[in-house]
Amino acid sequence: FTVTGDGAQDERYRLIVQTAATGKRAIFDFRTDAAFEWTPVDEGLYYIIAQAMDASTATITSTTAIGYAMQPIPASTTQPVVSSTSHPMVARYSAPACPTGSRMQVTFVAPSAPAGITPSKTHFKDCRSGSTMNFYVGGMRENTNYVLRHRIVDANDNLLGVGPYLSFQTGSPAIALPAATVLDPIDPGTSNTEKLVLVSPVGSSVMLRTPFAVDLLGAPVWYAEIEANQTVGSIMTRPTGEGRFIVLLNTTEAVGQVMQEIDLLGNPVREIHVERINQMLAARGDDLINNIHHDARLLPDGNTAIIGTNERILTDVQGPGDVDVQSDMIVVLNPNHEVIWTWNGFDHIDNSRVAILDEKCTNRPGCSPVLLAEVANDWMHSNAVAYSADDNNLILSIRHQDWIIKMDYQNGRGTGDVIWRLGPDGDFTIAGSTDPFPWFSHIHDPNFGLTSDILAVYDNGNTRCHLDPNSCYSRGQVYQLDETNMVATLITDTQFTEYSGGFGSAQLLVNGDFHFNSGIAADFGVPESLSHETQPDGTIVQTMQLATMAYRTHRMVDLYALPPSWGN
Repeated sequence: FTVTGDGAQDERYRLIVQTAATGKRAIFDFRTDAAFEWTPVDEGLYYIIAQAMDASTATITSTTAIGYAMQPIPASTTQPVVSSTSHPMVARYSAPACPTGSRMQVTFVAPSAPAGITPSKTHFKDCRSGSTMNFYVGGMRENTNYVLRHRIVDANDNLLGVGPYLSFQTGSPAIALPAATVLDPIDPGTSNTEKLVLVSPVGSSVMLRTPFAVDLLGAPVWYAEIEANQTVGSIMTRPTGEGRFIVLLNTTEAVGQVMQEIDLLGNPVREIHVERINQMLAARGDDLINNIHHDARLLPDGNTAIIGTNERILTDVQGPGDVDVQSDMIVVLNPNHEVIWTWNGFDHIDNSRVAILDEKCTNRPGCSPVLLAEVANDWMHSNAVAYSADDNNLILSIRHQDWIIKMDYQNGRGTGDVIWRLGPDGDFTIAGSTDPFPWFSHIHDPNFGLTSDILAVYDNGNTRCHLDPNSCYSRGQVYQLDETNMVATLITDTQFTEYSGGFGSAQLLVNGDFHFNSGIAADFGVPESLSHETQPDGTIVQTMQLATMAYRTHRMVDLYALPPSWGN
């Protein structure tokens, strides 16, 4: 689609899709490019609404709506069919209509699969009488024959019917992918529920910034070539479920200017730019953000929480005279990408508490854009946001403060006040450790377990390494939090042989084990990462070596279901 506006000097263009099932949904939200490429997978009537806006006045100057009827593949109206897509490792499965009130999913398996590789399945889709059912099927090995069939269940998950077995042959990846080498073989102690490793690589080449997934034997099963404006620093933050993923893209002007949700083909499903977010922030009277960085995460209520950098000149606070200080904001967007809640670090964290290692930022890789001076205090450098299902609040990982904080969110009704600070000089007493450095430092990716009193975190250990060169190693830590008595008990403390000064992830697995990722397996610059599965006592039961630095890795049941411990 190409949007033609009124020719305003500073025009932006938006594409909205409206269906009877979903209502209006902004797909591309006011960007400078007037040409859009978007294709749905489902049959139905779609209204495509195009808008142009004068960015200097935020005035919408024109609106046009056109209806499109998306037709099914003819054979799929009577018998299921499997067809190829633009992705050599993703199939399209199309099936006849099923009764309203029931649900359908597709199961798939390779007859030649090695022992330990179990059948996979897509997410369920609600049936609509008279409308065919269509799925993208991903998570299959390259150059392998698979058999696929659909199954239909009622509202109580009782099986109503299955389709015939259909065959599909995958192809070869269009680009080379980093090698994944299993250093410890799968054994009965390895969690086989989360049988995929989803990788967000970091590097300078296309290969080293292409999100991909491998099975527990190291074989690639999926990848996504991110759109054309991909440059160093573009990353995938997290999956959102149903075969979709959030990526942060750079523009020629700065890093983290575009947030996109992509499907299994790598096609954009939704997109928003920092410029558009700032228009909404300005209308609310909030600080503006320089970029979106480190995390964008789907919350259980369907909203999306992002982290953005904001910047102020503080006087005689973090140094003599005027000092440029970068803080962080959490911005929560509803499913239509409208700002509904914000949290500003300047308003809730002691501004005089400088970064633990006095980190600075300039306009260089690894830093958010610095707009007010040549050098800024990199005060917070937050890298992850997570949801506390027990009380509907949020936690934020603030790397340069060596803190994880919980804030009053209450599903968008909270004040943002800090409820507690976890870490050195915080609100908890630590128990369960005799280590001279029991607390984490410069952490990444804290995530709750199945309940919000269990918190797994990747302890990079930068502060510990700075204080004691003999302590330059990273750890996987799990804390049990007693929020009544304010005691944090360290129940798992796995010391790795490698030191990962940056990146990392932590996750509870279904069998009670933990997944930790050392994003840089040695010092900065070594293109290698290690993903570990550890038992609660710290025993490492499986390690996978990836031939790329990895911002994060996630253990996944499949490409459709979010990790159970995320609470979505």
